[in-house]
Amino acid sequence: MEHALAFKESFDMLGSTMPFVVESEYLEKQHRRSFHEGEIGLMLAILEDAVNCYVKYAPAKDRKGGQQFEEAEEWIFEKHSDWLFSFENICEILGIDPEYLRHGLLGRKQKMEQGGRGAAKKIAVSLSSAA
Repeated sequence: MEHALAFKESFDMLGSTMPFVVESEYLEKQHRRSFHEGEIGLMLAILEDAVNCYVKYAPAKDRKGGQQFEEAEEWIFEKHSDWLFSFENICEILGIDPEYLRHGLLGRKQKMEQGGRGAAKKIAVSLSSAA
């Protein structure tokens, strides 16, 4: 929206010599771009949450933690889903190789199982730089 305000100020300085249609088209493009960035942010947040749940609850012994892990694991390892917010679709949109990420998560899980609960606390997962 910041870009739209800057455009509006520039438009006002020109003394309204630019047709209104151009201004409205520009604002509409900015709105669509902001919406698209919001979708990407949502997808990134979904992926980040699932990966964090997988890592955090992999060693869980309690029912709630185990359920969190199982839900994340099921979503991450589901293949060929046509659902927009499936793991594979989100990875594709974000430019992440889903098999590479799955392989890495399995490796972390195995290390945590071998190293005990302390190893799980050392792992901090952040995908914020992925998009």
